[in-house]
Amino acid sequence: GIKSAVHYNGTLNNSKDRDQSWSIEMAIPIKSLVVFGEDIQPKNGSVWKLNFSRVYWDTKTTNGSYEKLKKPEHNWVWSPIGVINMHFPERWGNLIFHEEGKEKPEIPKEKYTSKKPPGICTIWKIFTSIKIKNTAKNLRN
Repeated sequence: GIKSAVHYNGTLNNSKDRDQSWSIEMAIPIKSLVVFGEDIQPKNGSVWKLNFSRVYWDTKTTNGSYEKLKKPEHNWVWSPIGVINMHFPERWGNLIFHEEGKEKPEIPKEKYTSKKPPGICTIWKIFTSIKIKNTAKNLRN
């Protein structure tokens, strides 16, 4: 089955100090991945789309307990997609499988495909670039 672990450098739910870091680990057996009853074991060079998302809320401390503030929420992702909406799998990162002892697969160039007119993809790329640039600028301030 799935294995998981949580590691933290600090204390758990103690509002009186400031923690340093945390991380999680997951091990998902490839054999457990089945879609519509079909075995989908990856081969050397198989590319799967993947992303991880975390929603973080600002909090305030009241009587030693954390209280979640209503706004804003902070959305962190492994592979930025340009909008706060995880329903764009074509914008997720690539997970490329490599079988030990086999030739390393080529890393595919991103293809932004759409059934809409080609200009839409260009507009989407520009929007994403501006969004990422503004996000980075806001993080520095």
